[in-house]
Amino acid sequence: MKKALIIIFVMGASVFCLVWLIAAIQAESRYSKMRKDLGDSLAVTPMDEETKALLSEVEGQGRWWCKTNMVDGPYSDGVTLAGFNPSVSNLIQVFNYQMPRYSWVSASQNRRAIVIGTIKAELVPMSVDGKIHVSEQGQLALIRCRTSAVFVFRDDGSKLRESLYFRKKTIEQDGAANGSQPLSSETNRMSSAAGSRR
Repeated sequence: MKKALIIIFVMGASVFCLVWLIAAIQAESRYSKMRKDLGDSLAVTPMDEETKALLSEVEGQGRWWCKTNMVDGPYSDGVTLAGFNPSVSNLIQVFNYQMPRYSWVSASQNRRAIVIGTIKAELVPMSVDGKIHVSEQGQLALIRCRTSAVFVFRDDGSKLRESLYFRKKTIEQDGAANGSQPLSSETNRMSSAAGSRR
């Protein structure tokens, strides 16, 4: 009787280990695919004179229109969900996050990596030059989403301010070409995408 119980216990433990191993292999496969598919990082580049001139032109708003300008916006929410305080430096950290290799011994590490990786995939905006241009003090950053669209992020006290600008001439031309409102469909897509991440 005792021998039979030992055999049953060993068989049960073997089945459990096999099921766990199969589940772990599947989890590792999904994790590794996500790690591989996660978008490239944006190159962090100090602002040069050309970028500073663009920033002055954009914020002067003579030829540019501010579509969104807020604190505690979707990018702040994303940085907070990733476990950081909202700031330009932490936003860059999320944008450039690289998932570590799958850990067979730390499920919590894997869960955190998946959370931050998912947030990065949702947050990182398109960039025509693959760069995020950062001020000397690191408290302001600019991303050229398109030649006619610019994201500006800046520290605002203990919060993060995010602003999206569009070139006015392009907006007016798009509206005239579409025979509708002076906002192109891509303009609406970019701004609504930012808002939907809240």
